Amino acid sequence: MSEEFIQSLTSFIRTMLLIIWSYILNSVISIQNFLAVILILAIINTIFGWLADDGEWSMRKACQAGLFLLGYEILLIITNIIGTMMNVTDIGYYCSWITWVMIYFYATNILRNWKTVQPGNRVIAFMYWVATAKFIKNINYMDEYLKQSKENNK
Repeated sequence: MSEEFIQSLTSFIRTMLLIIWSYILNSVISIQNFLAVILILAIINTIFGWLADDGEWSMRKACQAGLFLLGYEILLIITNIIGTMMNVTDIGYYCSWITWVMIYFYATNILRNWKTVQPGNRVIAFMYWVATAKFIKNINYMDEYLKQSKENNK
């Protein structure tokens, strides 16, 4: 292969990667607030998890939290890209729905960790009880899912 061909191929690959990266960034701009909310909640969740573990840092838990965050962010980005490609006019609705589900799960985990950090705080204990008991009763199939999830994790 000639040096000129290798340079052309390298230039072509670099250009294609830039186009793909630009497309992804362009897609992210319309959902940047959703991504920021999830990032902030992940940071708060990590802090309260660290405090609940008496300040002992667990690299395994940190990596797991990072992978969950990455997965959630990728889910939102892919949802936005697919919705845009399918000409869905209100893709924000779907990203909003996914974000609210994530907010609920992050919030219950934060409240559980906060309850561990401050076991005598009745307000937090009550908020955790409401979030985990009463709210679930209003979501179709959520109670059944959680029971099945507990059985599978035994």
